[in-house]
Order: sequence, then C-alpha cells, then structure tokens
Amino acid sequence: MVHPMLKGLNTQTSFARFGRDIRALFSLLSLLIKFTRDLTAQEARKS
Repeated sequence: MVHPMLKGLNTQTSFARFGRDIRALFSLLSLLIKFTRDLTAQEARKS
C-alpha cells in the first residue's frame, strides 16, 4: 500500500505540472494571437 501522504504529494506535484503546462500553453496562444493581429494590422495598413 502506498503511503497516503506520499500519494497526496504525488498528485499535488502532477497537478502543479499540469497547471504549469496550461500556463505555458496560454502564453504561447496569446503570443500567437498577438503575432497574427500584428500581421493583419500590417496588411491593412499596406492596402
């Protein structure tokens, strides 16, 4: 049987890792949106 304390710690660390991944994904997404917005703005300015 796994020690409940260790089990809780394990789930906590995996949860933290999951949260970090989500944050990284969101920052990447916002960067992508910003990039496309800048590109479209440049295209609009050109025409």
